[in-house]
Amino acid sequence: MNRKILFGGIIVFIILILLYGILLLTNKTELNLQDKNKDIIYDKVNNKNKKIPYVNLVGEDINKINENIDLFVKDYLNENNSNVSYEYNKNGNILSILIRIIYYNGVDAPEIKFTSYNILLNDSYLISDDELFTLINSNKGEVNKIIENSFIDYYNESEICKNLSYQDFIKYRDYYFNIDKDVSYYIDNNKIYGYININKGMDYSEYEYFQDLSFKVLVGDINA
Repeated sequence: MNRKILFGGIIVFIILILLYGILLLTNKTELNLQDKNKDIIYDKVNNKNKKIPYVNLVGEDINKINENIDLFVKDYLNENNSNVSYEYNKNGNILSILIRIIYYNGVDAPEIKFTSYNILLNDSYLISDDELFTLINSNKGEVNKIIENSFIDYYNESEICKNLSYQDFIKYRDYYFNIDKDVSYYIDNNKIYGYININKGMDYSEYEYFQDLSFKVLVGDINA
């Protein structure tokens, strides 16, 4: 009897996972807009070098997202040496938003900051990173490894770090960003990219490397 209950539970769990995947990827979505006369994303601020989005959906998660966007950009709104921009993409039933801040401190290469939000459109639900990774049959540990390897591949050929031990390399990496906290994930054309927040000024040789990658690392393909 217990085996039957266990087996039934496993079947129900598998069905729920499949339904969740279908829900995330389906294109049939009726949008619950705050302002029916505006797009799903519109410019809350748009001037020469500041472009800030407003998410035009109804929901508690959406209210928090818009509040967090305001907090993220607040210190740079009146800063002449900064640039704020954003992009967004609709991938099936997921709206993905990426906001980028570039701050020119006049000494080092520019500091780059990202934040992102992935929203399930049919109920205005903010998708967590862990839920996002299920779309590529992965998890946080595996994604971290992909991002870490992108650094290792570069620094193995770098004059700066080619003689470092692995442990010293990790310390060097952690000086610039926290791999668990400073990566924002954005979906573009059904591919998930990790965008790295660089919290300290870099020298220009390193900045050129990241600039070539637009500070992003491909972590998985939803269609694979």
